Amino acid sequence: MFEHNLDPGTINALDAIGVSSGCDCLEVGPGGGSIAEWLCTKIGPEGKVTAVDLNTRLIDVLEYANLEARKLNVVTEDLPRREYDLVHPRFLLAHLPERESVLAKLSQTLWPGGRILVEEPDFGTMEPDPSGEASMQRLFKAGMAAIHKHLDN
Repeated sequence: MFEHNLDPGTINALDAIGVSSGCDCLEVGPGGGSIAEWLCTKIGPEGKVTAVDLNTRLIDVLEYANLEARKLNVVTEDLPRREYDLVHPRFLLAHLPERESVLAKLSQTLWPGGRILVEEPDFGTMEPDPSGEASMQRLFKAGMAAIHKHLDN
């Protein structure tokens, strides 16, 4: 469901930045793998998708000749420098206290002229539906407070 809702916007953004045949892509925290699959198809056999995550079980089942799944911790492990045309983390950095150093590390994996598409939730501007029941508004606010507390740690 998560990917189903987010993928159309991600695909539009990837198309807009020019993902094309032959690109070498780093998919960071690929989740169920839907964007890794799309990238494999989009870049064709001339390109390569490297999908890195702490747990690769959902990526390991995908059968694309141009896909490599690597078990990797982007916080503690090194990444190659100047290897990729595209880097794409989605809903990853918000969960990491080390988000700034990880973003810097991801940026260093790009070739000159490479692109990074970072997709993160914006919990700072979300408000409850003012027409909703008061109890639902309180629940929403409590949930958002818990998210902010988690992200601040």
